[in-house]
Amino acid sequence: ARAQLMYLAGNNEKARQAATELLKEVPASPLAREATRLLAVIAWSDGSYRLASSYIDSLVEGKEGIPRDVLRIVSADCLYLAHDYVLAEKAYATIQNETQGADIAYTAFHQRVLSLLSSSDDFKVWTQTTEIIEQAFQNKKIDSSRLWIATWCLLEDIRKANQPDIALQLFERLNPVITKSSIDFQLRFKWQRALITLANRDNIKAAKLADEIAASLERLPIDAPADLKNNAPVLRGHIALLKARTALGSSSTVGLVELENVRKKYGKVPAAAASFLVEGRYLSSLGRHAEAQARFLELVKAFEGQDATLNEMVELGLYEAAEESNQQAIELGETKIKEAIELFEKLNEKYPQSALLFRVALRRAELLRTLGDFDRALLVLNSIIRTKPDHPNRNQAEMAKADCLFGLAELRRDRAGQLDRQKVNLAVAAYENVSSSWAQDADILVEAQYKLATTLLERAKAENATDAKSTRNETLLIKIISNIRSTKAATINNYGINGRNWIARSILSLGNFYEEDKDIAEAIAAYRLIPELNRNLASGEARLPGQAAAESKLASLGAIPNKSTK
Repeated sequence: ARAQLMYLAGNNEKARQAATELLKEVPASPLAREATRLLAVIAWSDGSYRLASSYIDSLVEGKEGIPRDVLRIVSADCLYLAHDYVLAEKAYATIQNETQGADIAYTAFHQRVLSLLSSSDDFKVWTQTTEIIEQAFQNKKIDSSRLWIATWCLLEDIRKANQPDIALQLFERLNPVITKSSIDFQLRFKWQRALITLANRDNIKAAKLADEIAASLERLPIDAPADLKNNAPVLRGHIALLKARTALGSSSTVGLVELENVRKKYGKVPAAAASFLVEGRYLSSLGRHAEAQARFLELVKAFEGQDATLNEMVELGLYEAAEESNQQAIELGETKIKEAIELFEKLNEKYPQSALLFRVALRRAELLRTLGDFDRALLVLNSIIRTKPDHPNRNQAEMAKADCLFGLAELRRDRAGQLDRQKVNLAVAAYENVSSSWAQDADILVEAQYKLATTLLERAKAENATDAKSTRNETLLIKIISNIRSTKAATINNYGINGRNWIARSILSLGNFYEEDKDIAEAIAAYRLIPELNRNLASGEARLPGQAAAESKLASLGAIPNKSTK
């Protein structure tokens, strides 16, 4: 009772303590299941989904049939929410194969497909998903409409991964599954095929598919879903937009005219709003950034204050207008950067619930740093970190915050040219925080470590001889490279392009570090790492950049680079 009262009062911690005490002190209590259920609910509400799953699994014991399967579904859902897609897929597969409940089997099948597609974007996962759909189609246990939905999700995932060839292959392979689909799904799949064909640069076939969809909309059967009939005018706008995009791929002049015709003919519909985005992006790809910005701003002016779907287009228009303004700064100067910042701020103020806000904050801060306005950049970053602490890209905000602090330290040098000691210490702490708490992958970790080492070396320049030596010895450059000296190609392959860039910079900085200390032997050993690591890589694998710089340094130090590394 105390646990339930605390939970209802909103005090999850005390409710958790009371329920845990009951289970510990009286495990055989008739209230044990209720206490476990409450612990699962609290864990769910706190976002501790993996813990919630373990509590629910204990509730499964003693249950049979459908009630048992319902709990198993909820447990699997917890794993899915915890982003443990591999275990979630296995759990859903077990439920799908064992349950006697048709609805539960449908749910498990659908969630199983989503778990697989969420796990990664690669051919192996797509093939496995295809096999699951084919197996369900053959054993006839899953309703056809669920199979169509799963097929659409699979093909859409491949399309969004920009793999049109693979999508078209699987379209043909899954054709038996979708051949007898209802009219609404027939149109969905034909539309999807048209988009994939367009992405594959087959403009003629894409235009033909668009014409077929338009013809189907004109002769909808009597039993067609009411939603499809009601939305036919809007869908015609999308078909016209698709045809304009195919025309744009063949002829710039014709395509631009067709995009304008979409806006004139269909008015305030999503397709008309999207036509501005298509045209603006096309102009941007040609380097016509001023015209592109104008199109994006026309979208904002024409569709601002409409429904939620159109508002999403307006948000994109504002974002892309800001980016196009920034592109013009190379020729027109800081004025265009300031204009870009103003557009980002407008998006932030008018659309506080936009999904773009985190990205907008990062870009605003980056542009403010470009202008040397580190204080405002810090305000922007601190605000977004405070309001969205669990955002998946928080690590980028934390890194940008550390960069701002270091920028402030550089900006506020004393008369002797030394960095602001207080700001340097704040930057050191910030980079340490990123390294220890926010380095979600190897690339981010090596970047944070490199910047931390650089900041420590800068701090050493403002210290007395004793402190400076201690600070220099703290630098992580040596630690970064220590496991690379005897590395294999596989170790380097753990890093992406950015990570390899930071490794190369770390090696070059380490060599320079030893040069400044007059330790020529260690400097040569450091510079030789890049050509040596490149030599160890198999043919065709990405190489570490900076080999020319390393060989130049080796030559200047009297060491002959190993030419066989090239």
